[in-house]
Amino acid sequence: MKKFLFLCTITAGILLNQGILFAAINWEDPNLQNTTIKIVHITQLRTEINAKLAQCGLPLVTGESLQTGVTNVRAIHVQQLRDALKSIAAKAPWRAAPTFSDQDPIVAGVTPIRSVHITELRTATENATCCGDGVCNGPESKISGNCIADCP
Repeated sequence: MKKFLFLCTITAGILLNQGILFAAINWEDPNLQNTTIKIVHITQLRTEINAKLAQCGLPLVTGESLQTGVTNVRAIHVQQLRDALKSIAAKAPWRAAPTFSDQDPIVAGVTPIRSVHITELRTATENATCCGDGVCNGPESKISGNCIADCP
């Protein structure tokens, strides 16, 4: 039997490859080097996380209306997103919960919002799912029977 390795790059959309579903997210300022954290970064994260929360049947992240040029990025914005990602992980206890390199919870007026916060949230968002890993032979099939077919 021959085995082949396929390499591909995805910039947006969904790829179903050997039963594994994943989507690439086109982030604003993808590398965040020498970038001021902007409300658009929080808005994009909120949108992506809310889509995953909805898929998992969890309450969406709500709060103040975020407007570019009007709303300043605050600790509560980052903490709400962290908490939402933790709630997704709690729906799939066989998956590792997201970890953050900085103080958790973030303390308003004490913890400055830095690019590492956004980078960690992006990584956690890309990895967050309450669905199985797409292969129904892992621990999720033993715990809940959860696999790709369970994902809406």
